[in-house]
Parts: sequence; structure tokens; C-alpha cells
Amino acid sequence: MSKFSKCAEVPVLELTKSWLQEEVETWQSVVDGAEVLSDGTGDICKGRYECAKNLLIQIDKWEKQNGQ
Repeated sequence: MSKFSKCAEVPVLELTKSWLQEEVETWQSVVDGAEVLSDGTGDICKGRYECAKNLLIQIDKWEKQNGQ
């Protein structure tokens, strides 16, 4: 069972942060060059990583601004 199956019990922001963190972890090896994708999707995966990483940083900034 997916950890996202209990969506009604977990705030949306926490689910979003968890999913973003999974994206970062999933594509870290591609960004680091440890894994090379032969299907031509490497740049897409790097973009997903960069987007997720930067959204996590922005969410953290907003939370700090709001005293959370």
C-alpha cells in the first residue's frame, strides 16, 4: 500500500513535501552522473529534480516566514 493512500488523514502540504523529497531522491543519481539514462530522458529527470528541490527550498522559506 502506498504511503499516499491515507490522503484524508495527512495534510496536503505534508503529502506534497513527501512527494517532492521522493522526486529528489529518485533523480539524485542522474543529477550526480552516477546513473546515465539511455532513453534520452536524462534532461527531463534533471528538470524534475531541480523543480522538486527548489520547491522544497521555497516551501521551507515560506514556513519560516510564517513562524512554522
